Amino acid sequence: MATVSVYPTANMNPLVTNGTCATPVTSSVNLNVTFSPSGSPNYTTTWSPLPGTVTTVNSPTASGLVPGLNSVTLTTSDGCKTIATFSVLPIPQPASFVDCKSKW
Repeated sequence: MATVSVYPTANMNPLVTNGTCATPVTSSVNLNVTFSPSGSPNYTTTWSPLPGTVTTVNSPTASGLVPGLNSVTLTTSDGCKTIATFSVLPIPQPASFVDCKSKW
């Protein structure tokens, strides 16, 4: 009889919250990590570029993200890797106002 080991595969569905002009440093992401078959193996995350805040190496959330394309590699304790990429929008510039009552 042979024994077959099935390692859980990580799935990530990143949910990005973009910063605003009122809260420019609050761009964040929640990776929404699940495993198939279900389980919760130990894993580490490697972020690129490195965000402003990651609480632990196995944190599924980060904040202070750089605008543009970001990626994260999740590596399980058995060495399986899953990569997710996501875009963070640049902070919008404040609106400029024109005084229409001024005389030219």
